[in-house]
Formats: sequence, C-alpha cells, structure tokens
Amino acid sequence: MRYQVKGVNADHMLTFSYRDNVKDHTKLEKDWKEFVRLFRVRYPKWQYISVLEKHDSEETSEDKRGSYHMHVAVMGRQDIKWLLRCWLTAIGQSEQDINDWFSRGVKLGDKSLSAVNVRSPKKRWGSVQKKWTKAKLSGYLSKYIGKAFDSTTKYAKKYWRSHNIEKHLIERHWLKAKTYIEAIREAHDIVYYSGATSLSMWGEQSAGVIWITGETERALIGKTVQCNPDVDIY
Repeated sequence: MRYQVKGVNADHMLTFSYRDNVKDHTKLEKDWKEFVRLFRVRYPKWQYISVLEKHDSEETSEDKRGSYHMHVAVMGRQDIKWLLRCWLTAIGQSEQDINDWFSRGVKLGDKSLSAVNVRSPKKRWGSVQKKWTKAKLSGYLSKYIGKAFDSTTKYAKKYWRSHNIEKHLIERHWLKAKTYIEAIREAHDIVYYSGATSLSMWGEQSAGVIWITGETERALIGKTVQCNPDVDIY
C-alpha cells in the first residue's frame, strides 16, 4: 500500500463518513464501489487508495463508537462538491435532497446522511500544513491497516485502490559494505544521491535490516539522471 500511495503522488487525504452508525463491512465495501463508479463519470482517470477505520477514539460518542469511515489518499485538490454528491447518492440519500442541494443551493443540514472532509497533516507543534508528504501519508494510512486487522474478519478487505496506478519500479543494488555501519552509510548514499530528500530511516542490526524511505519533488521527477520518484532500499 505504501508503494500505491507513492505511485499516485498522493498529497491530500479525504475522509468519507456516515451520519448513522454503520458497522457492516459489506455495506461499506458496496457503497465505496458504487461511489467510485459514479465519481468516474466525470473523472474517469481518478486514482485513489482508501483504508477503512472504526471510530474508537476518546472523542468518539457512544452512539458512533465502532462505526466505519474511510480515509482516502489522492493527488492534488479535489472537486469536493462532486465527491459529496456521488457519496450521498451511493449511500442512499434521496434524489430530491441531492438535487435541491447540488443544483439549487439548498443546504442539507440535518438531512445529510454523510460528510466528506479534507484532512490536513499536523506539524510537530500542532500547526497545520496544506499538503502531506508521500512518505508521511503512506505511513499514516499504513497505521490504519494495522488497526483494521484487529477489527475486521480474517479475509475482509482492509484497503482498496484504483487499478490504473502505474506499477512501481524496483532496482536492486549489491552493497560493498562489510559491516552493518558501512551498510547504513552506503545505503543512505545510494538513496540520497539518487535525488531523494526528506529521508527517514529505520534499522535492526540483529536482523541485518536497514530501511530508508524518501521522495523527490514532483516537478523534478524525470529531470535528474537516475532520480526515482520514490526509493525504498532493504
């Protein structure tokens, strides 16, 4: 899923929710597929990666606890009004309510069966940024997949993705390093000098594993020799 998020250059996250307490995984999956079908009437090449989550935070009211909502990674600013129209239609909002709101500007208010919100990343000290980095967004959604394994049945889908995402390129490098510390330095240099920035790193010496992730600014992709959009080296 990390590769899928990076593959679409995702930098925005949307949250799709229900007003009612929806705990039926099958209903959520059916509603989501119908939403995607409707949304692509206007945007046929739309790309996304979506992950389900259950409301279970301390701020969640008892009547909403355990209900599902979706977090969706996308690239760029979205047509929020069309998103909400398609989501309302998919989950069963009346056609009259939708037409009054969409075409005539009549507010839905308490009639609305759902909401679609844009969620911005928070900085370390509580302030908010407009865009996500691909690394941070992919890590954020990965966290919800881990939570989904504890809250859904064994074979239920944990996330969905569009099938028009370009397959990621894998490059393999043999390291010359003879020690773990040398391997860390060499792997870091391979990633750094490929053009990647915003590097994050994790290692486990007992397992002989090094994990580095980074990204290249979208405007620079393809303009630097041997510069990949995203690099993960193990």
